[in-house]
Amino acid sequence: MFVIEETKICYQCGGEFPISEICLNKKCKLCMSKYKKKWYRENKEEIRRKQEVYRSANKTKLRAADKLWRQNNRKKDRARTAKWAKENPERRLESQQRRRARKRGSQVIKITPEMLKARLDAFGGVCSYCGGLFEHWDHLKPLELGGPHILSNLRPSCAECNTRKGTMPSQEWLRSLR
Repeated sequence: MFVIEETKICYQCGGEFPISEICLNKKCKLCMSKYKKKWYRENKEEIRRKQEVYRSANKTKLRAADKLWRQNNRKKDRARTAKWAKENPERRLESQQRRRARKRGSQVIKITPEMLKARLDAFGGVCSYCGGLFEHWDHLKPLELGGPHILSNLRPSCAECNTRKGTMPSQEWLRSLR
């Protein structure tokens, strides 16, 4: 036995569609999709504000859901994280430094890649100690000694100078070289 599905006409575009393709507001799914995209573009700020209010009111619920997703999707999460790290090396390094500073109880101020680029340009794009090739960001007052993770405490450094300096304050390390 052959069943013919009933059809309805979309009031937006006038096309004839099966009932399963018509939304409750009498628009076809394609017209509804276009309408939603347009509405979102026109109301972005309001939507973002509402989302922020919701997120701040439901932090623990959202964290728990995120944690559960990560536990159930470890491979996807690792792949996504690895891809992000590869595409954003400066942001990854900055994130690691902030984490290290937070673990030590240091003051932490978010530093953008643009701020780091400007800082590097201020030092001529080279190691601030020997003038060699820039490879690392060095904390003038080390995090280990309670130094803050703020822009004014960062200096461009080559790998050799940064590793030789270690956890010594810069002035003390420079005196030891003489």
